Amino acid sequence: MRRFILEIAVLLSLLLVSLYFLDTGHKSAGAAKFENISEKLEIITLGNSHGGASNFGTLALTAASFNRAGNTLYYDKQNYKYLKKYLADSAIIILPVSYFSFGLEENRDDRGKVNPFVNQFYEYLPPNSILGYSIKKDLSLKINRIQKRISGLYPAKNKEQPKKKKKRIVPDVSEKIAALNKSASKASELHKKIFGYGEPSRNVKYLTDLIEDAKKNGYKPILITTPYYKAYNDSFDSTWLKENYYRHMDSISDAHKTIYLDYGHESKIIANPVLFKNSDHLSAKGRIKFSQIFFQDLVQLGVLKKEDIKPSK
Repeated sequence: MRRFILEIAVLLSLLLVSLYFLDTGHKSAGAAKFENISEKLEIITLGNSHGGASNFGTLALTAASFNRAGNTLYYDKQNYKYLKKYLADSAIIILPVSYFSFGLEENRDDRGKVNPFVNQFYEYLPPNSILGYSIKKDLSLKINRIQKRISGLYPAKNKEQPKKKKKRIVPDVSEKIAALNKSASKASELHKKIFGYGEPSRNVKYLTDLIEDAKKNGYKPILITTPYYKAYNDSFDSTWLKENYYRHMDSISDAHKTIYLDYGHESKIIANPVLFKNSDHLSAKGRIKFSQIFFQDLVQLGVLKKEDIKPSK
């Protein structure tokens, strides 16, 4: 009987170990990026998709982007807490804040009650960092990842061949401008809508807590507004922006003596359609142009050194 119990215990242990590796072997790309850090980071960026505006390839520093599409200030704070152990002394933390950020609900309930937004955070954040953490949800997500892993090990036969990508046709300037204007109308309407789901005072507190902790630990937080296409900016009433965005950014910057750089209306970028992928995201050329301006400003402010920027080829 004792031998039987021992054998059962061994089998259960092997099963649990197998399930563990099946689970960890199917982490999302976003979660894997947080878990596969091999060296101390000298500069990082957080934020949502607008955080992708910086091109760190032009820097001679160990850098990484941890921005995530749709991210909220609450999870910027949690991601920062997770990343602290990987940050070098005096690390620079770029904090892009969007026009709608202070009005977002923490777990993005605007995306529906069955909310996929927080699922990725269950893959790497500790339970106390996940707002509304549920053991039941955690287990269901683990089971789902294991199922996906198993299905990946045994792919279905006669699977359809992937469709060939259509050749990309580059639009002319007038078509590009028309597309950007249409994008500006659609994006600004959505962003004003999602702003109304959360409580600005809570979001101000999350960002404030992040900055206070970063400064206390010797890091250098930098607040920025990334460049937006002119039509996108024009879609926001100046009174709305002042009340719902700039008063918070200015107040936080002043109260915590934190650098705030506003490139939302950057004259060298906002009217050039070639520099935009859509009305509120830069193209590859736009990212290079913006990074040249941004990093040179950080040199002027003493945050970066000239040698931190790679020479242009």
